[in-house]
Amino acid sequence: MIDWRRLFPSYTSCFKFATSMATWALLLGLLFAIDGARAAPAASFHTPPIAPIPDMAKTSSSLPFTTTVSSPLFLPYLLNQQLTHAQLHPSPILSAHNLAKGDFTLDIVVRDVLELSQFAFSLHYDPNIVQALDAHIGPLLLDTGRNVAPVGPFIDNSAGVIHFSAVSSGAAPGASGTGIIATIDFRPQLVGKSWLSWSDVSMINTSAHAIPVQTQVGSIAISFFPITATPTPSPSPTPSVTPTATPTPVLTPTATPTATPTPTSTPTPLPGVGLLPSPLQSTHSLGAGAFTLDIETQNVLDLGAFQFTLHFDPVILQSQTAYLGPFLSSSGRTALPLAPIIDNTAGTITFGGFSFGSQPGASGSGSIAHLEFLTLRNGATILTWSDDILTDTQANGIAHTSLEGEIIITP
Repeated sequence: MIDWRRLFPSYTSCFKFATSMATWALLLGLLFAIDGARAAPAASFHTPPIAPIPDMAKTSSSLPFTTTVSSPLFLPYLLNQQLTHAQLHPSPILSAHNLAKGDFTLDIVVRDVLELSQFAFSLHYDPNIVQALDAHIGPLLLDTGRNVAPVGPFIDNSAGVIHFSAVSSGAAPGASGTGIIATIDFRPQLVGKSWLSWSDVSMINTSAHAIPVQTQVGSIAISFFPITATPTPSPSPTPSVTPTATPTPVLTPTATPTATPTPTSTPTPLPGVGLLPSPLQSTHSLGAGAFTLDIETQNVLDLGAFQFTLHFDPVILQSQTAYLGPFLSSSGRTALPLAPIIDNTAGTITFGGFSFGSQPGASGSGSIAHLEFLTLRNGATILTWSDDILTDTQANGIAHTSLEGEIIITP
């Protein structure tokens, strides 16, 4: 007979042995379960169901990104993958469009995605400001070499939502990295601003596992600037040669009277100054870093909207951002910005603003914009304008003259 007391001198040792064996059994069971999950065939591709549109008041968030993870296969994903988040957003996040130019296209971009095989989303917008027309699959998924098929779009321009999906299959790897997964065609309806928000977002990789996604809200601003057609120049007629008459000599000399000096006429003033940097010439220290430049307008009547592109030397400065000054809303109208478009390679910043309301537009002089710049090196740069437009509240162009400026950066 086995003397168990000699093998296990105490009950404590017996308990430790039993516990150790149970622990090993649990670990082996977990390993077999994980191996079975890896060896199991991938689930067949399917279109994620489109859930009812949620109450936007309940789904809104003050955070710039919202994380969405929903899949019954999420646990195997955690066991087999490193948890990373793709990021979904409209591009540009803040966009501005002219009502007079009609339809436009908005890109939907995903960042830092791995092995994307299929996606689905619902994008919400204000149907009073814009209406969705169509949606298309973007190049990120199309360029993988997989078979890609769209599902939808399903558009409800009464509720202001577009549902769109795409699925892919094949032996090629899924889409990875950053790129456009969809483009959406919109038609502007009214001047105003529409927020863009998300619901029912899902992304699936080629192993049928859910990809965690962060979504970022965006906005579309619709303004109105009249488009002036460029007149076609008429061909200049060929001038006819008029023979010069032979002058008749004057025999009797005529005394030349003393000329009465003509008084100098008062010059006609230029139209109202449209745009100018204030001050026209400013000096900033390289060590000070960033600074703000005011953009003013002078002697305007009933200003309803404006836009401009300011050119600078990108070797000397870099543009950081832009925001509205107080003048556009000084008459009591509601003013909204047209988000800045910055190109620090070319050295340009495009910005604008528009207003609406029953009050007349702003009149007189004042600051319409503030631009923030970062100093890069010593030197001087001339500030010049292009595409500078002022309109009144009836969308009529306002004649104006814009003045160039200069910024000097010192050590």
